[in-house]
Amino acid sequence: MINKDVEFHNVGELGKREGYSGLFLYRFPANVRKHMTQLGDVAATNSSGAEIRFCTDAEWGSATLSVHCEYPWQAAGKVDLYKGDFFCASYTIQEGRKFTIRLTQPALLRELNDKAFADSHFSPNVWRLVLADGIFILHEVNSPGKPVRPPKKEEKPRLRWLAYGSSITNAAPDGYVHRAARLLGADVLNKGMCGSCFCERETAEYLARKEDWDFATLELGVNMRGSFKAEEFEKRASEFISIMRKSNKSKPIILLTIFPNIDDFRKKPNDMTACNREYRQALRNIVSKSKDPNLHIIEGDKVLTWFGGLAQDVIHPSPAGHVLMGKNLAELISPLI
Repeated sequence: MINKDVEFHNVGELGKREGYSGLFLYRFPANVRKHMTQLGDVAATNSSGAEIRFCTDAEWGSATLSVHCEYPWQAAGKVDLYKGDFFCASYTIQEGRKFTIRLTQPALLRELNDKAFADSHFSPNVWRLVLADGIFILHEVNSPGKPVRPPKKEEKPRLRWLAYGSSITNAAPDGYVHRAARLLGADVLNKGMCGSCFCERETAEYLARKEDWDFATLELGVNMRGSFKAEEFEKRASEFISIMRKSNKSKPIILLTIFPNIDDFRKKPNDMTACNREYRQALRNIVSKSKDPNLHIIEGDKVLTWFGGLAQDVIHPSPAGHVLMGKNLAELISPLI
């Protein structure tokens, strides 16, 4: 999405709210969010995994943002600043306060010859503000005396990866998807839904038609346990995949089964233990019945290969777990794309 010569990557809608100045960066538009659960609506407005991108010849400039937090556990947002592939700085923005990030052209990058950028995914011309933890509001991009422009196609990764799933997928900017993307040289459209990945028909229709992607991963199941029996999950997941396939006849679609978690290793197995097993089998059933050569499945235990890579809630990966998962997934996806 382009607005005033600034690219808003992984943003489905630029919104306004009464009492606020600036543009709200929503990952899904309102006409899709209205079909989600209450938690899903919040997750879909959250900017985690979105980026603000632009190029300018100005020696210095600035970007002014603020953040609005609707999750009760959030009170601040995070911005990582990059120049192309090169990390520059990280900022924490407290809710309700405008924050201006000063942009200064990194002097040492100018001393590098062209060979240094031969394996670059992003051109060093591109300023990237990588967002996490909150709904971000852009107030201004300032480039004194010089115009800004959106990045050109050749200044960005060639491959675009659509990633739909739970909060494990939504983890940005250092979750397993983003780490795998760096290894694959892919640009991520992160549509992870914290606690609310429910495979709505309207979500599938939006992702199928409105997003330009080359391959997709669908991490399905963990949020739907307890709400749907395995048969209903299989039906919803199958319909979701079918909708995405109709508009994307030959693009690789890769299903990820539930990653190992506490319910696989309880001393006393419970309903969720059985649900994990049944949901994984449901995705296998979908693939085997489809006869679709471009529909693939990767088992979650092939991605999270070290159970100690989980955090203390024994369901979300730790930072080390995300690193491992990103490496494993990149190796598993590479021959499929």
